[in-house]
Amino acid sequence: MDPFDDGFLDGSSCSTDFVTDDECVEGEGGMEGTITDRSTQSWSNANSTVEIPRSSAFPPEPSVDGVLPDTVLISSDAVFFYTNADKLTHASVNNFNDCFLIDDLMASTHSPKLTQLSESADLLNILLHVIYDRNFAQFSPPLDLVLATVDTLLKYGVLLDQVISPSKPLFEYILSQAPRRPIDVYICAASHHLHSLAVPVSSYLLSTQLSSITDEQADGMGAIYLKKLFLLQEHRLNILKGLLLEPPVQHTPTLSCGFVEHQRLTRAWSLATASLAWDLQPDKSLYIIQTTLSSLGSQLSCQDCRAKLHERIKSVLTEWMMAPRTIE
Repeated sequence: MDPFDDGFLDGSSCSTDFVTDDECVEGEGGMEGTITDRSTQSWSNANSTVEIPRSSAFPPEPSVDGVLPDTVLISSDAVFFYTNADKLTHASVNNFNDCFLIDDLMASTHSPKLTQLSESADLLNILLHVIYDRNFAQFSPPLDLVLATVDTLLKYGVLLDQVISPSKPLFEYILSQAPRRPIDVYICAASHHLHSLAVPVSSYLLSTQLSSITDEQADGMGAIYLKKLFLLQEHRLNILKGLLLEPPVQHTPTLSCGFVEHQRLTRAWSLATASLAWDLQPDKSLYIIQTTLSSLGSQLSCQDCRAKLHERIKSVLTEWMMAPRTIE
């Protein structure tokens, strides 16, 4: 029996028991381990009782703009999401994967239209938060689920550059996961040509050995963004090599410090930078560079030579900090 049928609801009692984010809804099937905020709504009459798990984030009540839901999306695990057809179709270029026909949109009914979808409640919850431009970070969804939502947005005709751009909730959440899984996030950005996301994520890949990237990962990035990553690392390595090759400027010779002493500083610099160059990395830390080069000061008795050494170290560190850290 349709729970939206007026005859079914006539004389019935409706009760709603809310659960917190950390609890799960108990009932047939036991929905454990979910991240979707749910409640259970029950309709009863003399013959039967129907319990329907529903999303607490998308309830049957009017939304903040006062619009009543006219569409119920049902997830694959039978959770009800009360939405508005106009909101869904306006965000989509394919009529929400052709879930809505023109006749459906023009028809006037007292009961919401029921639409069964193949996505789980957890995925559908994120997808609808994105379409409604709401923050979903409170659910702390795993990255794999969020990346799957990106592909699902395409399925339902949502243009990714409209919902994955700086300041958008989906953009901010995916970027927040980049430090832990930079390769996966970069592949997502590259495969969907989301340059505004790929740029900041690339800074977390400076320590990645390009030789360790698998064929599958390379295919996911595509030739263009794989090349961008290669050029970034190569450019930084060339910058660091150039900085290390240039020794400190020699001060004007004095009676106590002339050509011989100057050559001693140059040789010491060459040996120190050679040890750095032996393990040259695009993400070489400032601390290691500073510690290695500053150790040369203990070998110098001339105060003027020490001053020139410190000037050069400061210049190297400053220019290395200013070196590009992201793809172009």
